[in-house]
Amino acid sequence: EYVDKYPSDRLDGENVRISTCNFDDWIIPGLFSYGGSLTLILMFGITYFWLQKKAEIVFDEEIQTTSDYSVKVCNPPRNAFDPEEWKNFFRKFVADDIALVTVVLDNAKLVRTLIKRRQLLNNLRRKLPPGIDMTDAVSLKDAIKAVESINNASFIFPFP
Repeated sequence: EYVDKYPSDRLDGENVRISTCNFDDWIIPGLFSYGGSLTLILMFGITYFWLQKKAEIVFDEEIQTTSDYSVKVCNPPRNAFDPEEWKNFFRKFVADDIALVTVVLDNAKLVRTLIKRRQLLNNLRRKLPPGIDMTDAVSLKDAIKAVESINNASFIFPFP
């Protein structure tokens, strides 16, 4: 059954080709080759990451953001609103001149109120006829009264 796969001269034991390769002679050169390959891969990896770190530092120094020069003061005194007062305070800590001081208040409540006002104005704009100036309080009140009289409805006026 193996006649088609293996020629008969290979199966009889006399005409079989004998391998003269001695693998024991190649162990030491093979280990040197394997070690050299691993050493090169390790050196290339270390060099790559070293160059990447240097490039990251150069890239970071080329792009300057406000966070590079900003200071956030947590829990300042309640009456500390004057930027000049803060500038004089920070001059004690820096050698160069301070370019700008901005005092930002915690205005989350104000922002929520402005968002609510915008939502009310958008709802009102959809209910009024097109072309009404939403910034003019007098014409807006007149348009609301006209729509209220037609629809027998009432609106919440978004202006004080």
